[in-house]
Amino acid sequence: MISAQTIKLAIHADVFARFPETQVACSLVEVVVRSGKEIKGAEAKFLSSYKQDVAKGLMQRGVTVENYCDVSVCRSWQQVYETFNVEGKKSTIETLISRAVSQQEKIKANKSVDLGKISNFVDLYNCVSLAEMTPMGALDASKIEGNISLRLGKEGEIFLGLGKDMKEESVTSDHIVYADDAKVLTWLWNYRDAAKACVPSKSEAGKPTYILLFADQAHKGEVEADVSSRPGSAEAAIKTANELVANIGGKILGTWNLSSDLPEVSIELMR
Repeated sequence: MISAQTIKLAIHADVFARFPETQVACSLVEVVVRSGKEIKGAEAKFLSSYKQDVAKGLMQRGVTVENYCDVSVCRSWQQVYETFNVEGKKSTIETLISRAVSQQEKIKANKSVDLGKISNFVDLYNCVSLAEMTPMGALDASKIEGNISLRLGKEGEIFLGLGKDMKEESVTSDHIVYADDAKVLTWLWNYRDAAKACVPSKSEAGKPTYILLFADQAHKGEVEADVSSRPGSAEAAIKTANELVANIGGKILGTWNLSSDLPEVSIELMR
């Protein structure tokens, strides 16, 4: 039986104190998540074509292995990460762009790019993230406990992220995190999602999974500006994801845009 729970999603004042132009866009998505091995037919064709298109799009905009670190969105998040006092960590968008531009020799040779194959939903929003040059992340709504905040970290908090190579990371008050009432959901704003709240590799028995999809923006930019010249656009990224999710059988149940003008919203989560 599907039930609903209303939660608050909020950006704390301490985040705005550091980054006054912060914007977060969020959608609640209903979708049957399929693992990479299960993606077939029209869904597989769409995702394969979209991956090729977004990788080509970066090349057509002149983003290369040599200069990708200097594009506006990467510079924006480098400034954010400098405040975290960590070494060797990058925003997810910089990591995604790095991988995509490494495929440009394949594009020139008219070969298929390799942008990874995780699941239909993760592959889709990773592509949207590249297309709109904006970091994105996602959480399984069923794993949320209480309300969600984008806030400064608290000394003593621990984060354990996705991936076999991840170890427990100590959170400090220098860090910005997403957290619910029980745990840290993402570390270093959008470096990685927590293992305890991540999108499943596939939905249980073909039943839909309810997912909160986020897009982050730390510095102000014009939505209609060329994507390579703006520091990301949370609004544009969520809008694009909303338009494309039907291609993997998904449905948008609600969308919210948070900023200093609207720092808190209520979301009815499906379970």
